[in-house]
Amino acid sequence: MKQGFKGIIRLSRYNEFTSFVIVTTLLGALSGNGVFGWPLAIVMVANWLVVAFAFMINDIEDAEDDAINPSKVKRNPISAGLLSVRVAWLVTGGVGLASIV
Repeated sequence: MKQGFKGIIRLSRYNEFTSFVIVTTLLGALSGNGVFGWPLAIVMVANWLVVAFAFMINDIEDAEDDAINPSKVKRNPISAGLLSVRVAWLVTGGVGLASIV
């Protein structure tokens, strides 16, 4: 179970886009004369989830190709054997639904 959770976290690749999402969301709020409060925090979370969803789909779809590339096999949790494709799709669907909510 611990490996599966680790694989799910790695599937999101949050460390590759979190700063980008924060900066672009804040710049969007500034350019739109937005107010910094709960609505902005909700938008920040929604933006983060949408980008995570996109990264997760990319890793699922690229898993076969990443499995034959020595430099990418360990980065992709599906290719590395930490996560099954079925579980990856289920978690990705959950992240997609959460971003819609």
